[in-house]
Amino acid sequence: MERKVMAEKKSIPVTDLTAIVLLRLGKAFCLLGTAIPVLILIGRLIDYQFLLSITPGKFIVMNPLSSICFILVGIAIWLVWDANAPRKNRRISKTLVLIVSFIGFLKILSLFLDFDLRLDGLLFREQLDFYKEIYNTSWNEMAPNTALSFMLLGITIWRIDYNARNAKYFQYINYFIVLIALLSLYGYVYGVRNLYGVFHKVPMSFYSGLCFLLFSISVLFIRPMKGSMVILVGENPAEVVLLRFLAFVLPLIFGWLKIEGERLELFEKELGTAMLAVLTYVISMVLIARKSSVQYRLRKARKKDSGFD
Repeated sequence: MERKVMAEKKSIPVTDLTAIVLLRLGKAFCLLGTAIPVLILIGRLIDYQFLLSITPGKFIVMNPLSSICFILVGIAIWLVWDANAPRKNRRISKTLVLIVSFIGFLKILSLFLDFDLRLDGLLFREQLDFYKEIYNTSWNEMAPNTALSFMLLGITIWRIDYNARNAKYFQYINYFIVLIALLSLYGYVYGVRNLYGVFHKVPMSFYSGLCFLLFSISVLFIRPMKGSMVILVGENPAEVVLLRFLAFVLPLIFGWLKIEGERLELFEKELGTAMLAVLTYVISMVLIARKSSVQYRLRKARKKDSGFD
């Protein structure tokens, strides 16, 4: 049976196999991105102090309205993960993301026109109070970059099955959201507030940045053969595509390990910086070598299929 499965996999073209792998990863990222806000809402209900203790930035916890928006986004993506999803699923998905985009738009409007939206303060209000004036406010409202990302993410999901010629423009918006999310995550890891906060307002929470990263990549992965993803995937196996995305995440992990090591006094700052530089170089070489190895095997297999030795 196992041999039969392996034979079937070998008979599938590389691009099709890559699309299958990316689609499965897109679904997994969607589930993970939906689970995070659900767990945060449960944490608010059960033990808010524990939730604070495991939140980078401590008192900047994902706003309850943001949690609800993320859950709606997760449902919307799941409804249309199949390119041949029923029309009913598409209608429900579009309705959900339009609600999310409208909430993001209203929040941005309220920040620029200086009026209190109050929608993001209806739930768990006592947990949202800072009890002092910080970030030019006294409560944990939805951040400006969070509101902008919700508005843009909703638009990209709404137009996820736009015609192949113009789909790339909406995917570019996904790349922009990935950039916002990565800046936020890097800001928390390296302790640079300007990367995750804008306009001296409440910054995007760490878990919001993580969810935006997961959902944006999920939207790209569930349509791996459309728009700019066609160029990114090309005729490469899934491993090469994933190595490209991994190059963005590994420095974040290494940076966090460096800072935690220094905080726990496992090594001095100078040694930590040197270790980070060396580790980054080594991993970069390993990724390049692995990519080259995979592509070499792929070229060799193609020559063999073409009848050349």
